Amino acid sequence: MAQLSQSLRQRITLADPEAVAGSLVARLRATVRGLRLRGVVVAVSGGVDSATCLGIAARAFGPERTLGLFLPDRHSGAESAPLAREVCDAFGVPLEIVDITQALCALGCYERQNHAVTTRVTDFDPDRDRFRVDFRQDFSDPESLPDFGLTVVRSDGSAQRCSLTGQSYLELVAATNMKQRTRMLLTHFHAESRHRAVVGTSNRMEIEQGFFVRYGDGTGDDFPLRTMLKSQVYALGRTLGVPASILDREPTTDTYSAPQSQEDFFYGMPLAVNDALWDCFVAGEPVEQVAEQVGESVTWVRAVFDSYARRRALAARLSVDPLQE
Repeated sequence: MAQLSQSLRQRITLADPEAVAGSLVARLRATVRGLRLRGVVVAVSGGVDSATCLGIAARAFGPERTLGLFLPDRHSGAESAPLAREVCDAFGVPLEIVDITQALCALGCYERQNHAVTTRVTDFDPDRDRFRVDFRQDFSDPESLPDFGLTVVRSDGSAQRCSLTGQSYLELVAATNMKQRTRMLLTHFHAESRHRAVVGTSNRMEIEQGFFVRYGDGTGDDFPLRTMLKSQVYALGRTLGVPASILDREPTTDTYSAPQSQEDFFYGMPLAVNDALWDCFVAGEPVEQVAEQVGESVTWVRAVFDSYARRRALAARLSVDPLQE
């Protein structure tokens, strides 16, 4: 796996997190005041992005005009609720919890997910088994294509993985996206009923690579982390006082019944490596120069950059205001 050179590590390092925090606080205040609203609502998940956004919001408006909203469903990890409560307590922000399982049942979310899974694993039992989706690609092989896989985890701990066909993948993702859209619907309700703005929690990597759901977590009145690489979010969160339990937690999608990391689900490589390579790609750095800095072949870097080009095109199709600069 690629190893970052010192120059690349410096490239993704946040030089002055306190100054950046101050700038983001000022920008959020200006956005909300421009909308003539009184405060903000942040949907917290127990992850570092939403926790960092909550810290920015609490600095900008104080706990009394900031609300943390936790919206779990039956597939949410057991640790998510305690972490959501911990970060709200850390910033002195009130927390409201609304379980969306019943709404998702009414929409047919779980039924549609299970149908997509059983088209590939016919003996899947949703009452006993769990499942997740992952992304794999061998960037060292020029002929390698992206492989979106389904893993079913049995009650005895054994796991079975198979590739998802086009239709089963589309059905599974479309059903799962109901979760993000339902959460955003409720987040807007809680914001509008309080005359407040919705803080989007997506970071730069998610926005620019299309790792968000259109009209779901890709919707908000302001995105404080829109210029922050994932590595930089951690530094910013540490400065703001995000609890160590969240900073030390592996980034997870927390959306399928079996646990999975963001690396496995979408990025396909360690987050810091992805940060550095994406920054080089966007800046138009020569492939040969980047390959030397990460200790990988030109073929490998070119394949990564090709995948980035596809993701950037996807993000451009998905993006809605105000994700646009």
